[in-house]
Amino acid sequence: MSKPLNFKIQLMNWLIEPVTFIDNPERRRQARLLSSLLLALVLVSTLSVIIDVASGQLVLREISSYMPIFGVIALLGVYGLSRTRHYTASAATFVGILFIIIHIAPIFEVDSPGWLYYAVLPILLSCLLFSLNIALVVAAVSIGSMLLLIIFVPGIKFDIYWLPVMYTVIITAVVVTFMRHRDLVEMDRQLEVKQSQQMLELVLNSIPIRVFWKDKDLKFLGGNHLFAQDVGLASPAELVGKNDFDLAGSDRAACYQADDRLVMESNQPKLNYEKVQTAPTGTEQWLQISKIPFRDPAGNIAGVLGIYDDITARKQVEIERERLQQEVIEAQQRAIAELSTPVIPIMDRIIVMPLMGSIDSLRARNITRSLLAGISQHRAKVVILDVTGVGLMDTGIVNHLNKTIQAAQLKGAQTIVTGISDAVAEAIVDLGIDWSGVTTLANLQTGLMAALDSLGIKLTQ
Repeated sequence: MSKPLNFKIQLMNWLIEPVTFIDNPERRRQARLLSSLLLALVLVSTLSVIIDVASGQLVLREISSYMPIFGVIALLGVYGLSRTRHYTASAATFVGILFIIIHIAPIFEVDSPGWLYYAVLPILLSCLLFSLNIALVVAAVSIGSMLLLIIFVPGIKFDIYWLPVMYTVIITAVVVTFMRHRDLVEMDRQLEVKQSQQMLELVLNSIPIRVFWKDKDLKFLGGNHLFAQDVGLASPAELVGKNDFDLAGSDRAACYQADDRLVMESNQPKLNYEKVQTAPTGTEQWLQISKIPFRDPAGNIAGVLGIYDDITARKQVEIERERLQQEVIEAQQRAIAELSTPVIPIMDRIIVMPLMGSIDSLRARNITRSLLAGISQHRAKVVILDVTGVGLMDTGIVNHLNKTIQAAQLKGAQTIVTGISDAVAEAIVDLGIDWSGVTTLANLQTGLMAALDSLGIKLTQ
C-alpha cells in the first residue's frame, strides 16, 4: 500500500474515530458513523456559507446574516461532541441547532441553507438510534412544525419551506426502506444466533461430563444440565448469578473457590486432577477435574472454565482390581514359601526340612513358621534340618536359624542339622553360637540314622 493512501486512511481515522474508547463494538460503529455524517455536514455547510458570502447573498454587516455562520460553528461543536463517550448527546444538540436555524431564520427573512441540515436529520437520527419508529416520528414532527409555522406565523410563505419538506419526505422514504431491510437482516441474524445458542446448549447438555464457567468474582455465568443436577438445580439457567456457597455442597465451596483463584492468578490450567468427596447420599465420590482460565476479546482474564467427570465407578473397579491383585500376590507368596520351606514326614514322629538356595530374612521367618507348623501337624519328636543345598548364610540368617532350633526345642522336638558347609560353620563360630546341644552330622543319611536311634528304632537287614 502506497504512503499517500496510508496517510489518507490515517487522516480519516483521526477525523472520525471516537476519541474515548467505547467498549460496545456496535455503539462504537454508530459513533463513528455519526461523526462521519456530521463532518460531512460541517464541510458542506462551511462551503455553502463561503459561496454565499462570495456571491453577495450573505451580507456580513447585517446581524441576522451571522446566523448561518453561528450554525456552522455550533455544528462543529456537535461534531467534536460526537467523538466522545457522550456522542448520544450530540443528537439532541443537533436537533436544537436545526430548529433554531430552520424555524427561526425565516422569521428574520434570512435565506438560510438550513434545508440542507434538515434534509439529513432523519438519516442522522435513524443511524444513531437505529429505530424505525423514531425516524418516522422525527420526520413527522419536522414536516408538522414547518406547516404550523406557515399557518400561524404571519409573513412566512410556503415557498421558503417547500424544498425542506420535499427533501424530508424523500429521504424519510429512503430511510424507512433501508431500515426495513436492515430489520429483516437483523431478524435473520438474531435467528442464526438463537439457533447457534440452541445448538451449543444441545451439545453441552449431551456430553457425559459436567461443564461450568464463572466470572472473575466466581459467580456462575452458565453450565450444562448435568452440572445443574449435581448442585441441586432444575436447569442451567438457575445457575447464573449464584456462587458456590449458594449451591448444594456449600461445605466444599471454599475449597472450590481456592482452586478457581489459583487458576486465574497463575494463568495456568489445572488439568485432570482427582478429588474425593462425600456425595449427598453419604457415599464416597471420586471426581476428575480440569480448570482453565478464559479471556475476554481484549485478552484479559475474564473467569474460569471447569469440567469434571464422576469417576467413582471406575475408581471402585480399580480399587477392587488392586485388592484382587494383592490377594493373588499374597497367595503366590504363600505357595512359594511352602515350596521353598517344605516339611517332609519320613516316618512316624520324624520330619525332614531340606533347604536349598539362598536364604534371606523373609525366607528365614518362613522356615521357622513352617517348621513349627510341621511339628504340630505331624507330632514330630525329631526334626532334621538339611542345609546341604545352602551355599552361604550371613550372620543374621545363622542367628535366625539358631532361634528356629530353640523354638523347635520348646515344642519338644529334637533338632538334627545335617550338611553344614565350611562357610556356615565359620559363621556359627564367629557369632559365638553354642550348638553343643544340637546334633550336627555330615549328611542326611547319617542324620536319619541318628533320628531313628534317638527314638529307639533299629534297622535290621
